[in-house]
Amino acid sequence: ENNYRNRNLGAVILAGDGLYNKGNNPVYLTSKIKCPVYTIALGDTTPVKDVLIKKIDHNQVAYLGNKFPAEITLDIHKLKAYSGTLTINKEGKKVAEQKVSSNTDNSTQTFSFIFEADKPGVQKYTATISYAEGEKNKLNNTQSFVIDVIDNREKILILFAAPHPDVAAIKESIENNQNYEVEAGLAGSFNTSVKPYSLVILHQVSLSANSRIMNELNSNSSSYFLINPVDNDKLPGVTVSNSGSRYVDAEAVYNKGFSLFTLSDEIKNYFKNYPALKSPLGNYSVSNSVNVMLNQRIGVVETENPLLLFNTVNAQKSAFFIGEGIWKWKLRDYADHENHVYFNELLNKIIQYLSVKADKSFFRVFAKKILKENEVLEIDAEVYNNSYELITDPEVAMTILNKEGKKFNYTFSKNGKAYRLNAGIYPPGEYTYEAQVKSGDKIYQQKGLFTVKELVAEQVNTVADHQLLYQLAKRTGGEMLYPASMQKLQQLLENKQDLKTITYTHKKLSDLIDIKWIFYLLMGILSLEWFMRKRNGLY
Repeated sequence: ENNYRNRNLGAVILAGDGLYNKGNNPVYLTSKIKCPVYTIALGDTTPVKDVLIKKIDHNQVAYLGNKFPAEITLDIHKLKAYSGTLTINKEGKKVAEQKVSSNTDNSTQTFSFIFEADKPGVQKYTATISYAEGEKNKLNNTQSFVIDVIDNREKILILFAAPHPDVAAIKESIENNQNYEVEAGLAGSFNTSVKPYSLVILHQVSLSANSRIMNELNSNSSSYFLINPVDNDKLPGVTVSNSGSRYVDAEAVYNKGFSLFTLSDEIKNYFKNYPALKSPLGNYSVSNSVNVMLNQRIGVVETENPLLLFNTVNAQKSAFFIGEGIWKWKLRDYADHENHVYFNELLNKIIQYLSVKADKSFFRVFAKKILKENEVLEIDAEVYNNSYELITDPEVAMTILNKEGKKFNYTFSKNGKAYRLNAGIYPPGEYTYEAQVKSGDKIYQQKGLFTVKELVAEQVNTVADHQLLYQLAKRTGGEMLYPASMQKLQQLLENKQDLKTITYTHKKLSDLIDIKWIFYLLMGILSLEWFMRKRNGLY
């Protein structure tokens, strides 16, 4: 239909075994072809003893620490008293097993398994069903599948001056999200680096007393979240002066102009139901760079004093919660809804915004981690200068290494303002790569890996399906033939009355005056007549 659209296609001759292993049933697609299909039935339709893995349904991607399902479908043919074992191995070690039996000649059975993504990277699983006595096709007893396990968990560090219910409420809420890994401890006894953490939460911590932590956060442009800090007069973007040790009960009012990220309408409306927190009483000064999410309501007066605000200085994100007693919000949430949905949403949105880091690398490589053996390996790359402008001046090279240690060297081609590499088709297996570029006086490298999956569709079923070929021919007005009677095909085509060449004609009417040669002929005759009369003295 794609190749012969609007062309005079008289017939289609299809030779095959009637087996298809991808896409929809071709019988249901024949309405798109306005011509007969003549099929030539090949292959053997004799049923044989066979137990096979028909298909494996699974996720392409799983996150580290999560569980993911896999569903394996088996077909058992001509084996009335079959008994065997379905085994799943991972890197040579058995991770699951299931007993399989059949008491009918033909049966289809599906088994579900749950696996744990316990290691990042591309993980290969191999399912094997034990052979049956007298089974001829043993290639379809084994099938592999791969899962790309992504470690996208962000490491969150909570430091506190002293144990507090706020810390417990925040820690428990963050741990409910499996994308985060949380560590907590006393700020006074924390002596290691904060660089490995995507976000550092400081609860009632003195900034001056913990200057080492703050200096390291600022030097690395690391994100941090201050909750009711002791020295409120030293916050970047907001200061609270003349507060001393005086506090006031303040309720939360959502700022409709806040736009850094979105919250559900339900939680926006629910802020008014949260109990009041203790906030410092004093004069608040807020810079223009600050984004306020929550303001304070003192009594019935809605003030412009911030309760929760965000600031960004030189790509460093920070947030400040100027209040104590957020654990009350969590209890109120449970009292009203018997869950912590609103409280968890608020905390997770804050953590997500602060912990997400922009990719500031000068050399980036984009490659698929899982390919099929008939799929072309295409890799894209980008190179940036110090101003983060895309450049294509330097040469980008890549080396691909297979499991046996053989190297394949390539050079990227320029593609607009980026680079592209077409490395062709690779055989099934596991590969690693290393890309390199020299920009100015610096050399940048990116490493990665990918896996090429074997196509096993042709091995699953080897018994020909002539019924499908018959239906194809019947629905389109054609006929199914066997190789022994192929000489009949020419006669069928010759006897087909509508199998003819189409001739197209086009009529066009033109005014006589538009024919130039007639005009010049008449002008010539008239001129000749005038010349002859003039010469003979008739004028």
